Amino acid sequence: MGMFSDYQSIKKQSKALAKNSDVKGSMATMQSKLASLNASMSQAAQGRAMSQGVECTATITSAQQTGTMVNFAPVCQLGLIVMVPGGSPVAVSRTETVQPVHLGRVTPGSPLTVRVMADDPNDLFIDWDR
Repeated sequence: MGMFSDYQSIKKQSKALAKNSDVKGSMATMQSKLASLNASMSQAAQGRAMSQGVECTATITSAQQTGTMVNFAPVCQLGLIVMVPGGSPVAVSRTETVQPVHLGRVTPGSPLTVRVMADDPNDLFIDWDR
């Protein structure tokens, strides 16, 4: 009889653990924190382009929301054609957190003001306020 009572006890404990754990909620929280961290790292990396980059125009060729939100702002995958001064147009793909007020500007064909490093067009800063 001891083996069956141990089995019943373990079964009750596993049901209690399953009822009290929120795996989906924990995963969603971790994904949100990871997206926030990625956005912070992206902003830190953009610091060089923001301060030293050359101002130019980029045209959005594609835009798609990734499904991730950072502080209630969607993260979008943007395809851009960057018009580097004195050079040829360069295609750039970038993941960017877009504030809700700017979502209307994120459509193919829309121009954006960017600051870009001449030696690396992928190193750019989108100036959403211009």
